Amino acid sequence: MDSSKPVKAVKDAVEAATEKVADVRAPDVPGAPDSASPPVDEPIRPEDPLPPQSTG
Repeated sequence: MDSSKPVKAVKDAVEAATEKVADVRAPDVPGAPDSASPPVDEPIRPEDPLPPQSTG
């Protein structure tokens, strides 16, 4: 008996199981919260307020 055949059989079984789990796993939902913290943006310079609207 060749010793590589049982190893190949186990390897094939693990790969098949991995593919099935990947197919069953729910896809990521856009806009869903992530476990990673959001990036911190650099502060921007303050902007002047908008001028008043004309009523005419």
